[in-house]
Amino acid sequence: RAETVEELQGRRRALHLGMCKLLREDLALQAETKLADSSASLDVQSGIRTQITVDFDGQTQVHHKFDVATFNDDAEYKRLMNEAIDGKTHALVKMGIYLESVGGAMPQSELEVIFNAPLAEFASKAAVLRLRTGIREFPWMEVVEERRADIDLGDWDSASASPQARELVASALGGNANVRSVTV
Repeated sequence: RAETVEELQGRRRALHLGMCKLLREDLALQAETKLADSSASLDVQSGIRTQITVDFDGQTQVHHKFDVATFNDDAEYKRLMNEAIDGKTHALVKMGIYLESVGGAMPQSELEVIFNAPLAEFASKAAVLRLRTGIREFPWMEVVEERRADIDLGDWDSASASPQARELVASALGGNANVRSVTV
């Protein structure tokens, strides 16, 4: 029997939701691999593994609510595919930053900011630098955009930052092609 138009249109939706399931399984596998190399406590590992899974599931659950027509609009289908793939990547970045920050003895309040940050926030290089360093009052966007020849750091006091955060700031500034030297 030949497929109906509705069945053919439903294939994209089924394919996408199957891909989301596969991405979730891949996320779990890659998370386990990262956690095997981590010196963080089992409670910390379990907590971040659960959080990134909840975050990813929350993002992909929205995809289940879309009707067939959404998946048959090429632009929308592409957006949803990218969102799902990027969501897995952002979840792994979130876990990496969290574990790195736990290992660097970042204050609990900053760890909670990372832990509770939505996955979409990890798409921004500036947000990632802010989360990795715990330094909010810093011109991160100007650092990552590299459009300006001068970056005004304002009254930033490097003494208030941890040694790990200062190293990350120096590294980020050093990665900007417009910065000639960095002293923190």
